[in-house]
Amino acid sequence: LEEMQPLFSAVAHGCAAGLHQQALDEVYWPRIRRKDNHYSLYQLGAFRDDLATVAHFFEKTWSTPIVKMSPLSQIQVLNWASFCLRVWGRLAEAIEPAKHNLALAIQQEEWSEATHASSNLCEIELLLGELMKAQKTAEVSIRYADYSRNLFLRMSKRATYGYTLHQNGKTDEALRYFLDSETLQQQYESHRPCLHSLRNFYYCSLLLDEGKTLETKERTCYSLAISKEEKGQLSIGLDTLLLGVVYMQSARFFEAGEQLNNSVNTLVSRPDYLAHSLLTRAALHRHTRDFARAQADLQEVFDIADGSGMRLHLTDYHLEMARLLMAESLAPCPPCGGRAGEGGNSRAAADPAYHIAAAAKLIKETGYHRRDQELLDLQQTLAKESRP
Repeated sequence: LEEMQPLFSAVAHGCAAGLHQQALDEVYWPRIRRKDNHYSLYQLGAFRDDLATVAHFFEKTWSTPIVKMSPLSQIQVLNWASFCLRVWGRLAEAIEPAKHNLALAIQQEEWSEATHASSNLCEIELLLGELMKAQKTAEVSIRYADYSRNLFLRMSKRATYGYTLHQNGKTDEALRYFLDSETLQQQYESHRPCLHSLRNFYYCSLLLDEGKTLETKERTCYSLAISKEEKGQLSIGLDTLLLGVVYMQSARFFEAGEQLNNSVNTLVSRPDYLAHSLLTRAALHRHTRDFARAQADLQEVFDIADGSGMRLHLTDYHLEMARLLMAESLAPCPPCGGRAGEGGNSRAAADPAYHIAAAAKLIKETGYHRRDQELLDLQQTLAKESRP
């Protein structure tokens, strides 16, 4: 990253001289992003540097690109800005360029760009817990992907739609779209017949909920080999997260810890996905009765989710905090409590009933029905413990 600083500076100076299109075409896209490899993002994790560089292509941050750039370039810089804002949890700022990006792409009939735009908007809506909006946006992205005739986009957006349906608790329908996605994957890369990378994470999240641990392990080992070959940090982080869950469910806690530590370290530049790893590692610490470390991981999840409005992560935080407090109540040590000041006072945050109620409220508001059974289990456990 340090060696690339002159390239970031070259873009800044070029734009200051009014050479925005040239700076994009000759420096930013081929040398910083390395075109479709997106090197600065996916290999270096330099989202902040990238966002600061993309800012030079805007008349008004983050809504109005430089008008003398080509229409396609304007579409692209809106997408790049929205994506980087989303990654860093600046969701309120990410929404406007995402919507403008989509509208401009549709107007220009740039269907590949419209697919990227709608998919990015779907991810933002998912993080915000606007699941019905996300489901509709994901469905639209499939239409644009089909218009584009790009096999990768057609495959990947069906997987995204499946993941969105899964969050809504529509498991059977989600499975159908994952199978459709894998059929297209076999056409796209005949030598790689199974979903991998982010698509593997989406699909295996459903398989794990269905108790298919062995299939998840086989698929994820396959995916991890590809992720390492392609040096995709997000994919590696998600694959090691899945392996951590597999080992934890098999009561192989040492191996689970190794995988989850690797996942947390790898995803440190991706707060939008880091919370998944922290939540799982907190669950592992709960199982091994390392309550202080569980509390520390959950604190970090709360800091990521609450400040950015990531309501699905916040729901998962409350569910896991309730499980942690219940586990601690059975241990010979004082309860760790919740976040100081949360819910009005620390006494409320140290009560599992508070977290169960908070999770129930969020599930109702967001439609995050994937967690319905977990919520019910906690409510029933609390009711049993409350009986005289």
